Amino acid sequence: ICDENPGIIIFSTSAPYTAHLIARELKRQYGYPWVADFRDEWSQNPYLSAATRYHWKRHKKAEQTVLHEADAVISVTDKITRGLQVIAPDSQAAFYTIPNGFDPDDFLSFHAGLGTKSNQQWTLTHVGTVNRSRAELLLPFIRTLKKLSTSGKIPLSTVKLQLIGAGDWSNPEFSGLDWIETQNYLPHQEALKILSQTDLAILAEANPAAYTGKIFEYLGLQKPILGLVHPESPAAQLIKEADAGYVAGLEEGPLLDEALINSYQSWQKGISPVQPNLEVIARFNRERQAKQLAKIMERIQRKEYGAYP
Repeated sequence: ICDENPGIIIFSTSAPYTAHLIARELKRQYGYPWVADFRDEWSQNPYLSAATRYHWKRHKKAEQTVLHEADAVISVTDKITRGLQVIAPDSQAAFYTIPNGFDPDDFLSFHAGLGTKSNQQWTLTHVGTVNRSRAELLLPFIRTLKKLSTSGKIPLSTVKLQLIGAGDWSNPEFSGLDWIETQNYLPHQEALKILSQTDLAILAEANPAAYTGKIFEYLGLQKPILGLVHPESPAAQLIKEADAGYVAGLEEGPLLDEALINSYQSWQKGISPVQPNLEVIARFNRERQAKQLAKIMERIQRKEYGAYP
């Protein structure tokens, strides 16, 4: 491809991080402009595991070569972008942030937006893989629902919690709960259809630098969000900015209690607990983001490495 298209822009995206190393070799061989896109952190990623200290050093060294040899570096949050700049202060690359987003065409086959009391049970839904660490994030939420049931504020007979995606349910606190439905992987459209009918969409993420991709589909569907997220994370900030739901944090406490009670009472009344800011949500339309990426590539090709216009 590089031989047949002189001057073409090399674009790599991670994970896997190997994509950047392949692009680095192409950059060294051809000298063409290179844009390195990070969907997640690399050496700063809390979920990255290395077999030995030697492997960890190799990760960090490879990351440095990418950050110093790419012409532009893009990430999905300002926190990740700043983190990459901090660990490569001498890099001559231009650094940009383009967040993840949603494709409105994904929602054409069913109604996206705020519903009324159509569900016979108050329905809460989490979509996505639940590994052991993410399952731990759901435990305060499970315990709080049990507590609110015991106090009579939310009878569990009126609750349905849907956990869609591969999951680790080995913790005994998930056992014997007939109000929880677990289901393995579903095709994307089927999962979105279920989300479009939920009363509260659950977002669980401990990484303080991350959004997680699901938040953008939740926003695109205009479903109320329960953020089991770090209170200073980009996800928390976006939920608040878009008036899209609740930021309950990572632990049990009054914020989680109040969020669940408010959502439940809104369901009882047949009203939505939120009125999302559609102008904020529109910023995460992928068509708009593709235009941002195109502008960056045009600037890199012209060797204009300034701040994003």
